[in-house]
Amino acid sequence: MKTQLIVRLRPGSDLNENQFELEWVWGMRDGTCEGSLHNGSLEQLAAWRQGLPLDEQDLPVILIVSGSFSSSHVVFLNENQRKHWQQALPYLLEEQLASDLESQHLVFSQIGDDHVHASCIGRDQMSTIVKAFVAADVDPLKVIAETQLLKGKNGLLSVWLEGEHAFVASQNGFAQWLDQDALPIMIPGLLEEEAVDGLVQSDDEDSDHTHIVTGITIYTISPDLPVVGSLVQLAGSDVPVDIQQREHESLLILMMPEFSHLNQKRKLLDFRTGSFKCNRRASRRWRQWRPVAIVAGVWLSVELLFNIGSGFYFQQQAEELRDENFSTYKELRPDDRRVVDVRHNLTKFLRDSSRQKSSADFLNLLQVLSSVSGDDVGKSITPKNMDFNDANGRLSLDVQAESFDLLNRYVDALKAAGLNARMETGNQDAKGVSARLIVRRA
Repeated sequence: MKTQLIVRLRPGSDLNENQFELEWVWGMRDGTCEGSLHNGSLEQLAAWRQGLPLDEQDLPVILIVSGSFSSSHVVFLNENQRKHWQQALPYLLEEQLASDLESQHLVFSQIGDDHVHASCIGRDQMSTIVKAFVAADVDPLKVIAETQLLKGKNGLLSVWLEGEHAFVASQNGFAQWLDQDALPIMIPGLLEEEAVDGLVQSDDEDSDHTHIVTGITIYTISPDLPVVGSLVQLAGSDVPVDIQQREHESLLILMMPEFSHLNQKRKLLDFRTGSFKCNRRASRRWRQWRPVAIVAGVWLSVELLFNIGSGFYFQQQAEELRDENFSTYKELRPDDRRVVDVRHNLTKFLRDSSRQKSSADFLNLLQVLSSVSGDDVGKSITPKNMDFNDANGRLSLDVQAESFDLLNRYVDALKAAGLNARMETGNQDAKGVSARLIVRRA
């Protein structure tokens, strides 16, 4: 599975003219590569990356800077230097740097108790590289020196040949970049001296970190190259030469396993620190949906504020209504001192009052009486008093009639209407007949 895009800045690049010669390939977690190796300019890299799916565009970019712009060193420390090695390190490296120390961006990491790994790059060069890549929307997560990915072996002088350039590493030091024309000058000195190029020795005379080179290993695309024969001649008969032929012209493929190893061990020296620290941008998929998310967020905020405001408003209205209901209830029932829920108490009081004054049986009886009283028989009957017993549903009706005959006809009419009616008492006087009728539902 693809985990990162590895981009290499080749030695032929001209940073002053913003001419970047690049090669890039997909890196895997196990240090292998997926797909073919691409070559081109920074603009071509940006256009190629724009054509990828969004998920692949969001994968991190790792930039490997050529040894022509950066260098790596192993610095050994004596006992006194170990206590304040961070302060002493720049001065120990000063003799190894071609440029002024203040102009260099230095990153380092202590490895063990007696030595430190360090990488250097010019601040102006680093600034130019980062600005160009950010402007092209290919912001690298890490920027590392390729020389830390090419390391020598104990007792050997290692030489990597690539195009017109070479990398040379003595003993366990990091490789140093140089033109192949400089090999005839550098190699004899490295074979004769015990001090190792790329290894910065401490001032401790008892240091045991110097060794004699006993062999040369050459990594080349072809053993028939003239420079290979020249190196064999420089080694002479006393120093054995081991020629390792590789498949790819570019050293990037050869660097990948070491890159994966150091990255997993968190031992890569990354130039993106301090003022060059990487501010990882949001994923392209998120940037695509961000306007929608912003609109949704604003809408939710407005909705939330509206709901909060409505809640406060309706709470205030509810409190005012409660106070009004409480005042009404106290007017109706001034003796009630135990009011917990005003709404419940008031509703119960009104319901009970409705049952007492507006019984359904009473209304039904009254409706039938009104209907019968409106007929010809009922018009001669004059009601005087009325009393309804809600418990047994009995209606007592005092009436005045001209004669018992009319009164009996009225009682018969009530019975015909479906009521149970009877005359309880009846008296005749000068005005007519006064009687009390008892009426129930049949």
